[in-house]
Amino acid sequence: MPTAEVIGAYQISLSGDASLLAESNTLSMSSVVAVGFGDIAQLEYRSSSAVTTLDPNPIRIPTLGVQLKVPYRLPRFIPELAVALRFGLERTETSMDGMIQHKQNATDLYLVGRLPLGRLVLHGGVRASQAAIDSEGEAQLEDVERVLFLPTLGVEFQITDQTLIAAEFARAPLFEPGDATRPNDIDGGFLGRAGIRWRLLPWLVMDASIGYRIEVERIDASAGTSMADALVDWDMRLGGELFVPWGAILCRQVGFFCE
Repeated sequence: MPTAEVIGAYQISLSGDASLLAESNTLSMSSVVAVGFGDIAQLEYRSSSAVTTLDPNPIRIPTLGVQLKVPYRLPRFIPELAVALRFGLERTETSMDGMIQHKQNATDLYLVGRLPLGRLVLHGGVRASQAAIDSEGEAQLEDVERVLFLPTLGVEFQITDQTLIAAEFARAPLFEPGDATRPNDIDGGFLGRAGIRWRLLPWLVMDASIGYRIEVERIDASAGTSMADALVDWDMRLGGELFVPWGAILCRQVGFFCE
């Protein structure tokens, strides 16, 4: 989830994580590239989390976005605020029988807050997501588009100056691509993650986390069942973040951004 923090003036943040458990025999990776402008804004490319019924694991939708931090100092117990806008790039998924191509994308507007309480930091907000499925193939499926309002919650605890633990819980778009027997649909899925972060050097951070996706199985009215089963899919990831002071580099090399 995004937080009400930006990476800082004239900085580039390169971060990513990888898992061998998310997909069988595959190194599953995601990444974020963010460029800081001043102390209140950053431009970014990232992979936003979503869920699809064609894949048992959370998927990543590429997005381009901007994040703005509200530039004011607040008294204690009043959260810092930020707004993030992410434009989703198209992602294509093939049906199980290979006969239908489903094009999926989601554009998100986040309003998030950050409340520091000593070593404890609370995060929270809401994600307004415009998600769409556009299908092509033998089955004549109607395209579907939904606007979802999805909550996000997070917490951090600073164990030492170099180490913190964090956890987050969020709803994300749940894509339900159709087939010859059922239409396309979009709903909300549940994602959670907890982990630890080490600052090895002032410009290098390492992460380790474990996450899960919960999907509540739909009730089968035709079978007369009245209970839903909860399915939990786990994955463990390792990642890191590298900070590059691009303003200082340009100042030394060509004399720009030295003020």
